[in-house]
Amino acid sequence: MHLTGGRADLSRRSVVHVLPGLSLREFIKFSENIDFPALDLGDIIQNHVEISKTIWTKIKPIKSYREYIETGYFPFFLEGKENYKSKVREVINQVLESDLPYAAKISYSNIHKLKQLLYVISESAPFKPNIENLSERIGISKNTLKDYLHYMNDALLINLLHKESKGISRLTKPEKIYLHHPNLMMALNDSSVNIGNLRETFFYNQVSNNHEVNYSDKGDFLVDSRYVFETGGRNKTTRQISGIANSFLVIDNIETGNKKEIPLWLFGFLY
Repeated sequence: MHLTGGRADLSRRSVVHVLPGLSLREFIKFSENIDFPALDLGDIIQNHVEISKTIWTKIKPIKSYREYIETGYFPFFLEGKENYKSKVREVINQVLESDLPYAAKISYSNIHKLKQLLYVISESAPFKPNIENLSERIGISKNTLKDYLHYMNDALLINLLHKESKGISRLTKPEKIYLHHPNLMMALNDSSVNIGNLRETFFYNQVSNNHEVNYSDKGDFLVDSRYVFETGGRNKTTRQISGIANSFLVIDNIETGNKKEIPLWLFGFLY
């Protein structure tokens, strides 16, 4: 976070790479020793039926997806899954109790309030923040809360979803807030995770690594200013995205899609 803040001072003297956690595809490579190629988003949209059939002839993708959202994002799952969630909680505590107070000058008295906020996000339906109510509830100013949200976003604890804009400042209110990855949701609150939130968290995390993802008034996500995606279960209809060009349903718990219905797990093969 210090490097990010001082990027101008490091111009031409540093090359900064952000290493994401494992994708579903990489998790399958490590856990099942099957190496599928990374897919292009356009290929998924155009050829998802044939691609998914090729994959599920070799593995059970829904089973792999369910394992992945529980214990698959961080490579230390290879050390044993029985202690995985406790290790994820240690990572969260390290970021909140040590990294953020040091790098972002967040007072220790507010750390427990940020923990409470993470729990709220983890158990909510896709979380649409009311900044004014949240700031009153937590006991800090609205602008300070917006700063804290951006710090947690930079620290890869949460993902902020904004409307499409030419410039997103720290004072811009996000339309939705997600935990950075489903593993964080499971580690914090696996007994009452909202399934809709879980689906959207997975999609946002996997797609945003290589693509611009924004809030959409019609569907759930606008990707690369071109595609609209609406997530849901088997009974999800196209009503919400009816009449929208380049719109698609992202359906959970199916192995193969149909025309504009694409399996959710397939978006885990983008990197």
